[in-house]
Amino acid sequence: DYPLAKWIMNARFQHNDTVPSISWFINDRHGRQIARHPLLDEDDNLVPSFLGNYAHRDYFHGEKKNRPKDDPEEIEPITSPNISAAYESTNSGKLKVAFSVPIWSGPVGTKQRRVIGVLSTSFNLGAFDTTGISYSENKQMVLVDMRDDYLKGSPMQGLILSHEHRDIKSIWNKSYQPRMDPQVVAAMKNGGDKFIAGYHDPLSLDSETVYWGAFEPLNYILADPETGRDKTVFSGWMVLVQTPASE
Repeated sequence: DYPLAKWIMNARFQHNDTVPSISWFINDRHGRQIARHPLLDEDDNLVPSFLGNYAHRDYFHGEKKNRPKDDPEEIEPITSPNISAAYESTNSGKLKVAFSVPIWSGPVGTKQRRVIGVLSTSFNLGAFDTTGISYSENKQMVLVDMRDDYLKGSPMQGLILSHEHRDIKSIWNKSYQPRMDPQVVAAMKNGGDKFIAGYHDPLSLDSETVYWGAFEPLNYILADPETGRDKTVFSGWMVLVQTPASE
């Protein structure tokens, strides 16, 4: 019933009703989750994450790697919009990524201005909607994270964030993390002509099918409030459009 809870509920449902997010939440400047929606699970119980400390998560500090949960260091919150590394949800156990922005104590120019919290929205891996883009039926769109992830301990790349041909978002978890063929990852890192052929898709319905595809980096534009200038930022994600190779 408190104002912040009402605000975050309205922000999610009234102003972003077309976004297939799982949750919206606010962490204070020390990482404690002080507001979220939904606040209750399917059995009307308070979700486990509420009032927990998540300063170690990348969506809070923006270091592109989740820290150990018991990290004793004082962790500073983000100061610019951030796309998080994949993490395992406390509430569902599924893998998610979060989009987050800093909450400032006042507008640009405010004396002793500082970040007082972080607003985030989370998405299950596999849940990104690409159906609004038009191309021929035999093509598929795949979102690939080219940044290091540490879900298996050591750094790995090529995590598949979403795959248009496979609706398997419910089974992305800590033990099942599909990644693109190393050949594709190497081509994406190299750039070149942004075309790759002769690879296998780990999520293909037919493991023998060979694919070719074209890829592009996914960039976004940020308006710098200090200077008023726009800057282009690489998200760390690649968009791959692929099709089975011709005989």
